[in-house]
Amino acid sequence: MVHVFALLIFLGSKPVETEPMLFHNINDCNYHARELVRRYGSLITQRHFAIAYCLPKLVDKEDSEVIIY
Repeated sequence: MVHVFALLIFLGSKPVETEPMLFHNINDCNYHARELVRRYGSLITQRHFAIAYCLPKLVDKEDSEVIIY
């Protein structure tokens, strides 16, 4: 077992259903979270509101693919 950080993304109030992105380093996870929710333009409604954060998680090393930089 190994501790990792899972990147969770929400668009509006609904989670984006994807394969989990797992990172060994919290800084790498936070970088991707910050870039994924960056918006350009002036019309951002509640429906288009995005949030992303990193959740600590314990996973089996053999069953999960962890992103390493």
